[in-house]
Amino acid sequence: MQNFPPSGGKWQISTAGGEEPQWCADGKELFYVQGGKALMSVDIKSGPGQFEVGIPKPLFDAAFTAGLRNRVVISPDGQKFLVMTRVDQTTTTPFTLVLDWLAGVKR
Repeated sequence: MQNFPPSGGKWQISTAGGEEPQWCADGKELFYVQGGKALMSVDIKSGPGQFEVGIPKPLFDAAFTAGLRNRVVISPDGQKFLVMTRVDQTTTTPFTLVLDWLAGVKR
């Protein structure tokens, strides 16, 4: 991590690489995908002249879809996650899409 615009300070966040970093809305936590299989969280303390990085901790493992961006979307409170994953399913379930369904409603 580095200040923007660059001012010389750099901090290492992950210990084993990471991708798709995203801040929690309150700026106190940073999330990232590690190794394409784990969502990680790091506590951040910052203020005037202060920047402290906590120890990365895994939140959960998932079969993240490879090669795509925005595989994880984090709610503003940092408590809910929308994750794009692979589905290892060999069967499909049909569904019906009804167009102009209002035409079939009696008024």
